[in-house]
Amino acid sequence: MPLATGASAQALNALANVAPGTNLIGWASLHNAYSTTGANELPTTGFTPNYARVAVSWQTPTSTSQLALVSSPLPSPHNVPPGSTVAFIGLWSLQTGGTFAGMGANGGFTQYAFTSTAHTGTPADTLVAPGNPYTAGQQVITLAGQTAAANQYPSGLTVGQVYFVINPGSGATAGQFQLSTSAGGSAVNLGSAAGAGIVQAIALETFTGVNGTFQLNSDTLTVI
Repeated sequence: MPLATGASAQALNALANVAPGTNLIGWASLHNAYSTTGANELPTTGFTPNYARVAVSWQTPTSTSQLALVSSPLPSPHNVPPGSTVAFIGLWSLQTGGTFAGMGANGGFTQYAFTSTAHTGTPADTLVAPGNPYTAGQQVITLAGQTAAANQYPSGLTVGQVYFVINPGSGATAGQFQLSTSAGGSAVNLGSAAGAGIVQAIALETFTGVNGTFQLNSDTLTVI
């Protein structure tokens, strides 16, 4: 059953604001690709200064069931090895090892609920996410979200994979677009059934040739 707002806030508070060493989301990590297990983290050895997870603190949950990162002071910056791409930010219970809590797309962009047509639908292989601002070439990811059993995540999409927006609609078709695995490529076959999920823009930051730093400025967790 869905949690009431007050219960959601208490759950978030229990998750983040507990005794040191038992905070389940007390450390932030950087990842070059999506994972449900915490894989694809940047390498921790072989470069100076070495990459390591950084400690993060959370504000008191609000009445809207959201938990925001403490922004003053900001977390320490991550050291990023040369040649690395920062695509996702993960959360952990410990600086090394520990329990993985999940990850989100870099950039903190708005998430939009979408519905989709089947490969044989009209129009075919099309996502509809009302209010989205996407233009051709925009890089996005899709997530499964909380959908009804009869309206599930499209079988042709991969959760967390980076896609390119193609054929964005306008006017009467505003909110519609297709996805491709390459810029300006062909539309992904979404599968044999209509679907639903969440779409979100993503920022890919690549550190070419030199060490760099990545500053986590904000993050918000929401119970949905």
